[in-house]
Amino acid sequence: MILQKVKNLLWYPPSERKGRPLGSYSRTFPWKTLYYRVSVCSIPPLLLGVTGALIVRGPSGLAGFMLGFLIIYICFTLGVLTVLGATRLRVGIPQALVCAYVVKASLMGVVLLTVPIPENIKHGWTLAGAIIGAVLWLSIEAITINNIRILYFDSEP
Repeated sequence: MILQKVKNLLWYPPSERKGRPLGSYSRTFPWKTLYYRVSVCSIPPLLLGVTGALIVRGPSGLAGFMLGFLIIYICFTLGVLTVLGATRLRVGIPQALVCAYVVKASLMGVVLLTVPIPENIKHGWTLAGAIIGAVLWLSIEAITINNIRILYFDSEP
């Protein structure tokens, strides 16, 4: 019972827990729900990773893990904001997704190629933070997309 409450707290934003019935149908992709899920579900792995990096490597491990994780999280956030902005401009979902991909890939490329990273945090903890952030984000996105009922493909009127 307690685990179910924790799952509901982590998985469903307040708007879905109160006003709208869970599993209700929508004609749009729930970008805000996806952003909520990634944000809230990032807290436990981030805390565990930072704690482990701090214990094993000290402050440089902590800084490296945070840097890698935050690069991925910021790129994800900008991708969601790009899609939300594009849909407000009445751009189709496929075009909005292409715009989001271009923004995310460009941003990560610029950050990785131009931002100087101090030598004391340029080690495996930065890579570990980035990999954990990316796996978490993609897993939650895959689960969210898998659980959506897309009305375009319904055979019933």
